[in-house]
Amino acid sequence: MPADAAGSAEASKWPRYLRAELGFSNHWHPALFSHELAEGAFASVKMLGRQILLTRVDRQVRAIADQCAHHGVRFSAQPLCFQKGTVSCWYHGWTYSLADGQLTDVLTSPDSPVIGQVGIPVFAAEEQQGLIFVFVGDQEPPALSEDVPPGFFEPNTHCLGIRRTVASNWRLGVENGFDTTHIFMHRDSPLVSGNKLALPYGFVPANCGAMEVHAQGWPKGVVDNLAQNYKPVFEAQLHGQPVL
Repeated sequence: MPADAAGSAEASKWPRYLRAELGFSNHWHPALFSHELAEGAFASVKMLGRQILLTRVDRQVRAIADQCAHHGVRFSAQPLCFQKGTVSCWYHGWTYSLADGQLTDVLTSPDSPVIGQVGIPVFAAEEQQGLIFVFVGDQEPPALSEDVPPGFFEPNTHCLGIRRTVASNWRLGVENGFDTTHIFMHRDSPLVSGNKLALPYGFVPANCGAMEVHAQGWPKGVVDNLAQNYKPVFEAQLHGQPVL
């Protein structure tokens, strides 16, 4: 981070947010939808700047660094599993335990002295409500309930959707996710003019109950009640003059 950015982080009300260039460490983060990882399959995801290899063994998800300690190549370029619970590097056969990341064998050099002396990071993984979560950080993982929205563990909750890789800073999503005035940018869309839709400038909360912040205890998070508690803005003024 440049010196001026570091300085602004110190002066800001949210210094931790500004310092987290790659995202917040020591938290659970969603990595994949459950249906994207079949038994015995491998998938590589990039999280907080780290490439992580996911696989499923006996229905349990395992997560390990997607980089061999030998020459640094990605396992995911040609994932190999010769024995359940391990992953082998396609380059020289270095084989690691998915449970603890320790080097258990070297296929091309069975008596290598590095066996048992080398390891790569592993990550806690948990699967709930159709999502696979990975804890990325250097602390002991807390309960997943500490990092999911209110109501997430309700019996009728299940997550559906799509997953995309976007070439952008992660903060763009965070800072724009709850912005209900984004409707303004669509005012000139052909879909709006062609269908003669009455599109408001935006939506504003009808009262302070539009957002519920749960900061203490569990569940933690933000509940967006705006859909049931808002009013559209169809008229706007600049210096007392209507905007057309």
